[in-house]
Amino acid sequence: TIQICSRGLASAGAGADGKPQVLLDSIDAGLLEIRNQQKEGTEKSLNEALGDWNAKCMDRYSRGGGQLLGPSWGFRSEDKRIDGYLDKLTSGLVPTDMIVVAARPGCGKTAFALTVARAVAKTGVFVHFFSLEMTADALAERLVHQEAGADLNRTRTGYATTADFEKLCVATSALGSLPMLIDDASTMTTLALRAKARRVKASHGTGLIVIDYLQLLKAAGKHFNREQEVAEISATLRELAKDLEVPVLVLAQLNRESEKNGKRPKLADLRESGQIEQDAATVLMLHDICFKDTAEEEVYWESATEECGQDWSDEIKRIDAEVVKNRHGPADTKFQMVFRKKCVRFEPWEKPADFEAKVHVRREAA
Repeated sequence: TIQICSRGLASAGAGADGKPQVLLDSIDAGLLEIRNQQKEGTEKSLNEALGDWNAKCMDRYSRGGGQLLGPSWGFRSEDKRIDGYLDKLTSGLVPTDMIVVAARPGCGKTAFALTVARAVAKTGVFVHFFSLEMTADALAERLVHQEAGADLNRTRTGYATTADFEKLCVATSALGSLPMLIDDASTMTTLALRAKARRVKASHGTGLIVIDYLQLLKAAGKHFNREQEVAEISATLRELAKDLEVPVLVLAQLNRESEKNGKRPKLADLRESGQIEQDAATVLMLHDICFKDTAEEEVYWESATEECGQDWSDEIKRIDAEVVKNRHGPADTKFQMVFRKKCVRFEPWEKPADFEAKVHVRREAA
C-alpha cells in the first residue's frame, strides 16, 4: 500500500501543473482505488441474499402496513387522498438510490430540496446538504422562513412586522437543533464531494445527501466534451449512494426544449447527458401546471386569490410534480403541489371541495 501511495503521489505531482486541487484530487482518487481493492465480502450467494431479504420482509410485516424503505419526503396533508402520496409512490427516500429532481430555472428546485431536507432532519436523520449555487447563510434564511411561514421579501426589505419576528424567532430556535450540515463550496469536484461525504458519514451517520445541483459539479480529470463529463458525474453520484447506503437527492436542470409549446417534460429533456436518466432510481420533474382548459385555469386562480386575500406577496404557484421514472413503483404519475413563494415552501395542493363543481359550471356556461 505504501508503494502504491508513493507511486501515486509521484505521478500526481508530475501531472498537477502546480495546481493544489488537481494534486489533491489525484491523491484522493488513488486512495479511493486502494480502498476499493481492499474491500472484501462483496460477493453473496443467492441463498444468503434471500435470507437477508426475508429478514427485512418479516421485520416490515411485523411492524404493520405503511412502512417505507427510507426517510419520508415529508409532504403531509389533512386530505387523506394526498397525504404522503409521494412516499406511497416511491417507498420514501430509499438508501443506495440516486434520486433526481429536475426542473427549469425558477421552478423552485432549491426550495423543494430544502422543504424535503427540513422534514427529514426533523425526524432526527442527519442531512448533508451540498449547495454549489447558494451560500449557507442564504439557505438558512430560506429554511427559517419556510418553518415560520413568514414573508422572505418583507424581511429583506425591512417591512417585517412584530408578528413576523416573533414567528421567525420561534422558527430559529426550532431549527437550531436539527442535524443538518451545509457545505456551500461554489466549486467542487466529484472526488472532493465524495471524500467529504465519506468523512461526514463516518462521523455523523448521514441519512440523506442533497446536491444542488448536478450540472455545477466538476468531474476529475479531462474529458472530450461536456456530455462525457456529466455522465461521469452522474455515475459517481450513483456509486456514492450505493457505497454509503444513503439516498442521494440530486437537483438537475432541464433543457429549453422542455418548455416549448407548453409540453410536459420527459426524461430526454434532462440537460447535457442521457446518462442521468440511466443512473437515477427515481426521477421527479417539476413544471408549471398544465390546465385541461380555460375553465379549470380560471377557477384555480380565483380560488388562489380567495386564499391569499389582499396580500399581494402571497403568490401561490401551482406546480405539477411528475414521477417519470420509478424503480420502486408506478411511473408517469403526477400529483399537484403548491409553491408558496413568499416563504419559499412546497406543500401538497389541497383541492377545494367545490373546485370540480365550479369548473363544470364554468364549462357549461362557455
